Amino acid sequence: GTADLAGGDLTLKSGTSTGLGSSAIHFFTASAGLTGTADNAPTEKVTILNNGNVGIGTTAPGYPLDVSNSTAAGTLGYALRLRNSLENNTGITGMAFGLFNGSPVKGGIIYKGLSGGWFRGDIQFLQNSTGDGTSASLTDVVMTIANSGNVGIGETAPGGKLSVLGGMAIGSTTAYSQAAVTSGNLIIQGNVGIGEVAPGSKLSVSGGGSFGSGYDTTAAPTGGLIIEGNVGIGTTSPGSILALGG
Repeated sequence: GTADLAGGDLTLKSGTSTGLGSSAIHFFTASAGLTGTADNAPTEKVTILNNGNVGIGTTAPGYPLDVSNSTAAGTLGYALRLRNSLENNTGITGMAFGLFNGSPVKGGIIYKGLSGGWFRGDIQFLQNSTGDGTSASLTDVVMTIANSGNVGIGETAPGGKLSVLGGMAIGSTTAYSQAAVTSGNLIIQGNVGIGEVAPGSKLSVSGGGSFGSGYDTTAAPTGGLIIEGNVGIGTTSPGSILALGG
């Protein structure tokens, strides 16, 4: 046969409208019933409106893609499923985000399979912050929700319920929440409680405390404090075990 012969196109077109009139395309299918029962009348499943909005499960889509399912309250129901066609436990599927046609993909959300098998995976959020035409890649992960439930910010393998790689600021005002934090540091505006759910001071400890590289593994008396080095009260340069400033 002839090389590079293009196949025919399939065109679906609604009727011509005039004036303020418009047209749409409607897809109807009939659901399966029981043998010997009455005929099942086809119902509308997909709608394409005159503005290009596509509705699946809805006849009045308000967005470019509007998907609706019918799930009873308290019942798990997915309106959209994304899959990788390869049966591979380490496969990746997800969604990409761009601002206009032809723009690079600067952000995305992916489900990344684990090598352990049984189709488990981590959810990762990608953000490419480079001001050029490059797209987000697997090296641009900014947050990970691990299959274990652990959350990592700047960390792809969080070992705790919340693992942060970098600095962190917590506060009720933007002066704290937007403060630039040195990597590895933590800024907290309010009180901190250790073993205490209602801290009354900047640092409230219910129990004992131990300070110093030689005392850090030593259990302090309940309500007591063990300090390896010099202690200064009212002075920033204590020269003895206990130094009092004037």
